[in-house]
Amino acid sequence: MYEFGHEVGGSGLSKPPKEEELVGKEIDLMDNKVSELPESPNCPSLIVLRLQRNYDLGALPPLFFQRMPLLQLLDLSNTSIKSLPKSLPKLVALKKLFLRGCKLFMKLSPQVGKLDNLEELDLDETQIINLPVDIGRLVKLRLLKVSFYGHTNFSKRKLQSNLVLHPETISNLSQLTELSIDVDPSDKRWDDSVEAVVKGVCNSKGLRSLSLYLPKVQLLDFISLIYPSLTRFRFILGYDKRRIISRVPHEAEAEFRKWDRCLKFVNGENIPIQIRQVLKISASFFLDRHANAMNLSEFGNENLKMLKCCLLAECNEMETIIDGSELDPGSAENVLESLQYLSLYYMKNLRSIWKGPLRYGCMSKLKFLALHTCPKLRNIFSHTLLQSFVSLEEFILEDCPKVASLVSHESVKPISDTCLPTLKRLFLLYLPELVSIFNGLFIAPKLERIGFYNCPKLKCLSKRELSSKQLKMIKGESQWWEDIEWNETEWGTRPDYLMHIFSPVKNEEDVMTELAQDKDLSEATIKNGGQKYTDDGKLLDVVRQHKGPWPDCVMEKTMTDNVTKPISSPSRRMPPSMSPPYFIPPQFNRQQALSFQDSAQNDFSSEKNLSNCSNTIVTAATDKNIISTTTPASSTSTPPPSLIPSRYESQKRRDWNTFGQYLRNHRPPLSLSQCSAAHVLEFLRYLDQFGKTKVHIQICPFFGNPQPPAPCTCPLRQAWGSLDAIIGRLSNAYEEHGGKPEGNPFRARDVRIYLREVRDLQARARGLNYKKRKLPKLKVAPTTFADATTSE
Repeated sequence: MYEFGHEVGGSGLSKPPKEEELVGKEIDLMDNKVSELPESPNCPSLIVLRLQRNYDLGALPPLFFQRMPLLQLLDLSNTSIKSLPKSLPKLVALKKLFLRGCKLFMKLSPQVGKLDNLEELDLDETQIINLPVDIGRLVKLRLLKVSFYGHTNFSKRKLQSNLVLHPETISNLSQLTELSIDVDPSDKRWDDSVEAVVKGVCNSKGLRSLSLYLPKVQLLDFISLIYPSLTRFRFILGYDKRRIISRVPHEAEAEFRKWDRCLKFVNGENIPIQIRQVLKISASFFLDRHANAMNLSEFGNENLKMLKCCLLAECNEMETIIDGSELDPGSAENVLESLQYLSLYYMKNLRSIWKGPLRYGCMSKLKFLALHTCPKLRNIFSHTLLQSFVSLEEFILEDCPKVASLVSHESVKPISDTCLPTLKRLFLLYLPELVSIFNGLFIAPKLERIGFYNCPKLKCLSKRELSSKQLKMIKGESQWWEDIEWNETEWGTRPDYLMHIFSPVKNEEDVMTELAQDKDLSEATIKNGGQKYTDDGKLLDVVRQHKGPWPDCVMEKTMTDNVTKPISSPSRRMPPSMSPPYFIPPQFNRQQALSFQDSAQNDFSSEKNLSNCSNTIVTAATDKNIISTTTPASSTSTPPPSLIPSRYESQKRRDWNTFGQYLRNHRPPLSLSQCSAAHVLEFLRYLDQFGKTKVHIQICPFFGNPQPPAPCTCPLRQAWGSLDAIIGRLSNAYEEHGGKPEGNPFRARDVRIYLREVRDLQARARGLNYKKRKLPKLKVAPTTFADATTSE
């Protein structure tokens, strides 16, 4: 019997339950592999039915709900159903209907309007095109979550309506307490619907949670009397152009969304008064691609008091975060006094975090700070700023090529108090000019983990900088660690306790992912009483007991069997500095790596570059040994040439990881099995904006001229040869990762036609001939005496 079937959920059930087994008030079949259900089960007393995360469930029988008169909760989230059966109106008592994450669900039946008692309807992360007008009949509806992304799968001719929902739908739902509408910014139908939605929201007097995309800032005026009373809101303001691959990772956006009151301002110019008013009551702020903001202080320091989370991305004119010269000398208020999370990505002109005089106590609650890809940043911590960060627990500095030290030289003077007293995790990545961490200052007495990658000039480590008695892990390249110079005056002999806690970076993996895995593994170790487990639960290693004041734990090193095996983990993400369209595998440094540039040399140059790169590849041992107390130098070896990935394999792995990032950043996210030729074409068109090949338009005087005598304003595109090579590598990678040749989207007819059209267009525009060159036939020497006689 499946009565209160708690033991059935997640039990791996694949066969459909028999009709006589579906008995009771609550049936739990979630997290199984059920692909079909009984035709018309008799469940007169059933109240709760949970079927979520049965990914093989593609359809419900037409009469499935025929005999479930008391059903109140139905959860079909994360299944593969495409529609609801015609027996849906029989659920007269239904109060909650969840379809979240049904990525094949594209049309909601108008019969849903007959569910008079429905109170909660969750259609988030589905592919529906529009809401039926019958939704307006659900007068008891309190929660409505919906996302409109299905329009991309249809042409304009096939779309049944020019509106995503009827203008009066929201105004009729007067009992709403929570409303969330997620749309594709490129869907112009939302522009025609959004004003009616905003005006309808004003009629929902009991509204407590609201999430909307507002293309125009002026739309905030309609709800200016409502949002101050909301307990939760998330507003995206400005034209949020859809990006296939975002430079801000999902983890950062998830941090932004987890707060109660979130404001995202995209592609803005100047700072409208409406933004200042919402920001004043916001807990989370995401400023994305602002055109002319020079610093965050321009939004008004008085409007940043309640801010707890702040993301800044691609604000190319911003030179500093806070300008201290704009502070009121007579005021005792601290700037960003509530801020806990601050993360920056691709800030082209950022030079400092704080400029001008600093009042002690500003940013005193900051726990997390990350600076990614700030090419002009030089100064991180000044003397006063160091003393203000009394709560900082984690700091990440990545791809800031001008940073020589985290502490500016003018700040290097005796400090009475210990700075950064709560810092536990420090990661320094891709810092080619870094020569010192803290300039020898006694800082971070509670540091637990520190990671380095591609910091070639960091030759010495000060004992004062690594003075923490709680240090548990040092992460970095093996060769870099071996080349560290230990000052005999300061260290005496080589510190053995540091050798024991050093863990080499596995170069074939994403650095940030590996650091996160090590963090999770260490935390799991503590929870399991010093024992480490892999995902399948097997015991790998037992951490040695700490002896003396210094941690002396042995790190487990799990080695891969074959470094040339393509990375297939769908959960692996790119570090922010490797975002699109150039994913650089960590085994190559930034000067040696090959990017997604459309030069013919990328695909056909000599193997000389590979020999330069191969020196940085560290191959793991084939036997999965557990390293004991020996130093890393004795546990690593030079890889045999046969195990070094070829240039083609490296390019293929890079292309595959980039395409995987595209799938994860797609809205809604796509699995590999859902990928079609349309998604491949979308990916190729996205790469076009990063091309470097001039393709003349027909009105250009140089159209058809292979050697134009002067520059012109024609667009840059990806060269046909580069696109063709990328598709070839991705096609092979797809089948290596388990894809079937007959279902390979990279070999689809539409993709071949697109490449052919690109080739012909570029041939005409550039005056080139793309005909394949015939290779000369090679004469084979005779191998036997008979062959030699015949040849004579």
